[in-house]
Amino acid sequence: MSDILTRDGYHISVVQQPLTSFQEDVAATKRILALQDGPVVLVAHSYSGSVITEAGTVPSVAALVYVAAHMPDAGESEADGKRFPSDLSRSTAIRLTPDSFSYRNPAQFHPYFADMSAEQVAFAARSQVLIANANFSGVITTPAWRGKPSWMVVATKERVINPELGR
Repeated sequence: MSDILTRDGYHISVVQQPLTSFQEDVAATKRILALQDGPVVLVAHSYSGSVITEAGTVPSVAALVYVAAHMPDAGESEADGKRFPSDLSRSTAIRLTPDSFSYRNPAQFHPYFADMSAEQVAFAARSQVLIANANFSGVITTPAWRGKPSWMVVATKERVINPELGR
């Protein structure tokens, strides 16, 4: 997808979130936004929807796109989206390290992610980045989507984010 956008003249930047705290993920996003020249469309999937909801109030952000992502309102957190449990959240695939970082059990990785070859699934399971469980409790102060054009792509066969959350 980024090849198509780049070919059509769009500049693509990717935020590498540290996943150690919600505030640090928002700061990392704002750091990349500060490096952009011109209006920005923020696109996010899953937990990153909460991040762009908080970070997207920066004046350079022209719009937000949520792809099977959380889109909390003021005073809400990603954890509030659990009122629409997903297949993943009802499974035993989510594990927690002793210092409270979440990850997916590699043995149960495949059913909750894209249709990929066995080699791709194995690589994705081995290379997953653990996320501080506390990140899911980061509270939104001013939701960017309330004041900027925003779209939600609802993935009807999504197993990690319940499609009802997007609706």
